[in-house]
Amino acid sequence: MSTEPDLNEVLARLPAGEELRAVLAASRIGTWRWDVATGEVLWDTTLEELSGLPPGGFGGTFEAWLETLHPDEVDGILEEVNRAIEARDSYHFEHRTAQSDGSERWLECRGRALSGPDGEFIGTVGCAVDATARHRIERERTVALDRERRSRERFEFLSQLTEAAMAATDHSAFMHAAAAAAVPKLGDWCSIHFVPEPGSEVETVVAHSDPERVQ
Repeated sequence: MSTEPDLNEVLARLPAGEELRAVLAASRIGTWRWDVATGEVLWDTTLEELSGLPPGGFGGTFEAWLETLHPDEVDGILEEVNRAIEARDSYHFEHRTAQSDGSERWLECRGRALSGPDGEFIGTVGCAVDATARHRIERERTVALDRERRSRERFEFLSQLTEAAMAATDHSAFMHAAAAAAVPKLGDWCSIHFVPEPGSEVETVVAHSDPERVQ
């Protein structure tokens, strides 16, 4: 007969707060609490780990939190948090964090602005989860879609060249059609040079995204 304790029994023995912390830790959900009166920002060890910090490595202040954010994302995050504070509402944002091995991790954060008895702002509470895998999948999907788009554009360009070649009455007509097809798909301008035979005059056709610059 198994002597392993039942999980529900273990959790039942824990105080309510300890039970919640145990569940959050097991779920890899980090939590924070910001007390405006004292200026203290409390992180649990899970959030420190998710942010690439050792246990106890978080500075415990609003400024220390800002230092964990990617510089490109600070303004947008502060705008979202300030909006929630003004409305006494919830907020949601995602940001990157630098890991000790030089890699980046994405965190999805959700929080709520708290009010005191008189409606005054007293702080925030919230949680964060690792969203790195989802961002990697989205990035890979974006790269795949971009690759598909470029392949489709190349195919369309080659199809246009084929149609131009079949419709052209001579090489000059084909050169004009080919240059026109290349702009702006392949670049802002295209120049095609043709030498019928050694020593003969070079024939040149130019197409540009700005017709006034062709000459």
